[in-house]
Amino acid sequence: MTSSRILTSRISPQRDAGESSERDLIVIRDLVLRFRIGVYEHERLRAQRIRLNLVLEVDGSEAGDDIARVLSYDEIISGIKALAEGEHINLVETLAERIAELCFAHPNVGAVRVAVEKLDVYAQTESVGVEIQRRRRESADPSVYPLPGFFARAARPRPKHPATILCLDDEAIESTHRAAWLARALEHPGRVLLVADAGRYGAPLVEDTTLDRATAHHLRLMAMEQSARALATGHPLLLPCDSESALTHALEEGRIPVWLPVAMTLGRPEIVERAESSAASLALWLARHFGAARLLIVSEQSDPLPSEEAIDSRFAPPEDRFETRILSSADHGEVEIAAD
Repeated sequence: MTSSRILTSRISPQRDAGESSERDLIVIRDLVLRFRIGVYEHERLRAQRIRLNLVLEVDGSEAGDDIARVLSYDEIISGIKALAEGEHINLVETLAERIAELCFAHPNVGAVRVAVEKLDVYAQTESVGVEIQRRRRESADPSVYPLPGFFARAARPRPKHPATILCLDDEAIESTHRAAWLARALEHPGRVLLVADAGRYGAPLVEDTTLDRATAHHLRLMAMEQSARALATGHPLLLPCDSESALTHALEEGRIPVWLPVAMTLGRPEIVERAESSAASLALWLARHFGAARLLIVSEQSDPLPSEEAIDSRFAPPEDRFETRILSSADHGEVEIAAD
């Protein structure tokens, strides 16, 4: 008997007096997606396979044969995929709870059982994970159970964030103008997000021709993180951040996040593994993903965003909804940093 059949056979939520007896089960079995999940360092570096099994108990008394009046499993799967594309999650228990909350976004869902399993942890077992069962609470908190239509909204672009992303490429991060750009950013705490290229920390990678593409890409991202931490040293307002929630929290606290890209980008299908991945290309990805208001790229290159960039063009939106400007290192006194 598979785990999904065990899960289905065990769900039998108690019903309140007077509650409709016409309750149907929506079942999603063996949905496998890649999530960035786990507390260990190696789990933060690369997405891993997660198997999901869900059973939702819904009110089927008025469904008829009208798709508009039922909860479609397409909506559920779209919502879960949006979670998979989101920020890093530490615990499988947390992921199970978030999936349960998604399900309760639909008013007809009375109870849900969710099983979350990691498939690649131990060679001696098929999977390890957790199962939870939840019932809709009497007084649902709107912040916990979003309004109907959440699933459809989850796949849409995030709303514009007021932050400006300021990216310093290899030459800019090592130039004599770096301090001036940093001083300009520090004038706008809570409104600027910094992206630092690898600079001197990436120099050894250029000369090493023995590395395969994936390894070189990973090391390049790690070099960018070294550069970011070095940039933040000695500045209380600068805070290295490795997740979307950490970036958002730093901005809300009136600080300036400095992006650590490994956890958010490694293993994502739209990020092309390239030894020469530039901070400019990754900053463009971050601006799209984060929903920034502006992207300022400080570079001496004539085209820091070439057509062969680090982002697979198949995943690019039809058009970007933010302003992008290419600036030289000496332009720090000529441009307004924060968006209006």
